[in-house]
Amino acid sequence: MATSSIPRIALVNADAFLLKKWADYLASRYDVRAIESPTHAHRCFESERFDVVILDLDIHDRDGLWLLKDLRRSQPASEAIIVSDLTTADVVVSAMRHGASDFLCKPIESMESLGHRVEEALARVRTVRPRAPAAPVAFDCMLHGDSPSMQRVRTLIARFATSDLPVMLLGASGTGKEVAARALHASSGRADKPFVAINCAGLSESLIDSELFGYERGAFTGANAPHKGLFDTADGGTLFLDEIGDVPPHTQVRLLRTLQEGEVRPVGANRCHHVDVRVISATNIEMKRAIEEEKFRLDLYFRLSPIKIELPPLRERGRDVLVLAEKLITACAERARRRVPTLSASVCNALLSYEWPGNVRELKSAVEYALSLSRSEVIEIEDLPPSVADQHHTRLIDSVAEPSEAPPPEYMKNRKQWQAEFDRRYFEQLLRYTHGNLSEASRYSGVDRSNLRRILKDIGLDACGFRPGSRG
Repeated sequence: MATSSIPRIALVNADAFLLKKWADYLASRYDVRAIESPTHAHRCFESERFDVVILDLDIHDRDGLWLLKDLRRSQPASEAIIVSDLTTADVVVSAMRHGASDFLCKPIESMESLGHRVEEALARVRTVRPRAPAAPVAFDCMLHGDSPSMQRVRTLIARFATSDLPVMLLGASGTGKEVAARALHASSGRADKPFVAINCAGLSESLIDSELFGYERGAFTGANAPHKGLFDTADGGTLFLDEIGDVPPHTQVRLLRTLQEGEVRPVGANRCHHVDVRVISATNIEMKRAIEEEKFRLDLYFRLSPIKIELPPLRERGRDVLVLAEKLITACAERARRRVPTLSASVCNALLSYEWPGNVRELKSAVEYALSLSRSEVIEIEDLPPSVADQHHTRLIDSVAEPSEAPPPEYMKNRKQWQAEFDRRYFEQLLRYTHGNLSEASRYSGVDRSNLRRILKDIGLDACGFRPGSRG
């Protein structure tokens, strides 16, 4: 907020008539600077500080997004209200992505509505109030990694933790959105208050309003006593709304009012009551498409997403997968009270080459699977889930079969490695299928009994499909 006790408002519009009209209306309550040219606006953004900037996106018939970017760079703490006669979802979402916090369509209905939007923007500015610095939070291992994308995520969490503004977390399923929400809460001034999480997709349309806002006795059949909703449960703390894109339309209207007014009205109640809750939401759907298809309200999206943090998919995080795998293995082994195993070279290659459609959540499951199967101090390729190991074997074959690329060097070494991995997996599965019966295994595989024994010895398996000494 500017140091003056009177809020400072900048108006940027190439239309001199509209600019004067806006300035005359707002000047009675605020310190107003009317700016007609982009060049003048740029100089003012560099030399002065404003609480709220009202920017005409169509200034001089040019794309005003560049001026919005300039504002966000020079004055990140100010609120930007965009005005435009272009009302397509494309334009609105683009403006929000570049830092706008509100959007007004021309012609503006009334000067009162403009004044109301300015007051709302000033209220948001005031919510970013100074707090006592929170102790640095220890990030969950899902947020660890040295990739630039994860370093940025951690930076944004640390930067926005002390704000009361809503945050929207974007990213595919399993990328760690709830972990990021908990980190935001834990490093905020609300850390000693409740953190309440709800998966909006897991509730039916008939239940979600009752769960979020509560209900009064007699509100519906079976409501024999009043019920406190999650907004009340989280009062003073943080409410995490996961899968926000699946909220039904009638609940979206209630959410919008609660975010605007800071008030909750339980189902069946005649009166509202105040709550102090920071809302963090998350979604893995494309919100732009949901808005275009009228499945999600544009005004609610604005309210939920003044701050957006995107969690990257694991396949784009490079060697972070190995950092995460080692931390997860350590945590799982300590819980199981056993020595922490290491990863073999082939396992590292498999983890790096796998696409991880389930992201960090899938990696955690794969590590737990491998740790449960392995009984040695080194996790080998056959300990991994079949989906991960099989893709690794396929890539080994494809790397040789691809004519446009050089084959792996040292033919015999690579052939032996691939052959050994194939043999281990094949004969382990064979012996478990035949329950360790070598005669049946010999008939089924077409390998005579003496050769079968030799192969099993070479690859370190006994008749039951285990490596000797690994039965625990």
